[in-house]
Amino acid sequence: MHEDLDNQYILKLVEVFRSRRSPSSIRTELAFHVLEYCNGNSLEAELSLCPENRFSVKETQHIMKQLLRALSYCHFRGICHRNINLKQVLLSMKSSGLSATTSRILKYVIKLKGFKKATNFKTQLTLNSVVGDVAFRAPEVIIYE
Repeated sequence: MHEDLDNQYILKLVEVFRSRRSPSSIRTELAFHVLEYCNGNSLEAELSLCPENRFSVKETQHIMKQLLRALSYCHFRGICHRNINLKQVLLSMKSSGLSATTSRILKYVIKLKGFKKATNFKTQLTLNSVVGDVAFRAPEVIIYE
């Protein structure tokens, strides 16, 4: 599913290598994912470096605008990420065009990762299983549990 996504705000899956391995009597297949290089921290790590552990309004707008574009792209293609949290958003430095006084966060482009729990909602009309970190679940999901 991740291999079908090609968007500037989604960490690109470059290639998948598969290797068969049969230790003793167990046959397993290992998958090695080669991902786009990302030269920044996770959003979680970056937030911990901020004063009072929070971003400014302008920085939050910058991050959310990109994240919502990534999600819109996924949803348009029928893909539901199902595990969005601060660890799943990486920051990658923009190449140029920024002044020295620009906020550190505004110098980054977000890269959404972590499509392990993603599902195609066009083929599955109702998503019944609850996945993801409890801290990031919607209140209605927690109440339903």
